Amino acid sequence: SEETGGSFEIVATGGALHGGFEGLLGIGGMQPIYPVAEDVRLVGAGPTGTSLAVFSASAAGVLAYQQETAADARRLVWRDREGKEIGAVGDRAVYAAPRISPRGDLAAVQVAGEDGGQDIWLVDLARNVRSRFTSGADDEIAPLWWPDGRSVVMGCELKGTVDICRKDLTSSEPQLLYESKTDKYPGSLSPDGRLLLYGQQGAKTDFDIWLLPLEGGRAQEPRPWLQTQFIEGLPRISPDGRLVAYMSNESG
Repeated sequence: SEETGGSFEIVATGGALHGGFEGLLGIGGMQPIYPVAEDVRLVGAGPTGTSLAVFSASAAGVLAYQQETAADARRLVWRDREGKEIGAVGDRAVYAAPRISPRGDLAAVQVAGEDGGQDIWLVDLARNVRSRFTSGADDEIAPLWWPDGRSVVMGCELKGTVDICRKDLTSSEPQLLYESKTDKYPGSLSPDGRLLLYGQQGAKTDFDIWLLPLEGGRAQEPRPWLQTQFIEGLPRISPDGRLVAYMSNESG
């Protein structure tokens, strides 16, 4: 397009597709401006730790996507160390990124609504029932438990980009923990709550892992932790805080 100087891009936000010209979207703070498709099927988990939308677009302007149906609803299940299913938790829904609390009594999980929006729900693991933890027009994704089990860290779209928020179990609204002009996806908290690893799309690299220091629960200046030409994501800090496991496509 001569008016924008960029090509038309399609981005997935929850279960919906939106589009805009590359010069308007940019790498950080992408603002969808045209609705393209709704009820797009979400599957698996990418480097963000959240579900991926199933779609593809050609240079000729043809878009193909799979539609989400009631049959695509998933279950949360318990499995033993051999991978055998030993029980189910709660009802069926379009779940992603479940995290069990430090005390083992609750699970925080991302759930897609009928409108494609994403919210965090809490599942009582003893009673097998879930309750809404976040609500509203903005998406909340990729929950992480604070080490004391009294609050949840999550990705939130309070200001258009995916920033990092924290919400106490007793509070009504998420509070902004760290914001920037680039989408950020929480990955893991250290056992002492002083470090947070998150995923972020690089301007010159692919998907990278960043480190956010926390002092007294307040965010300090982040820095790259793993930044290469490959895709790195889904960081997980070990229980003793000494090791980090992560996903990479370096080996193909």
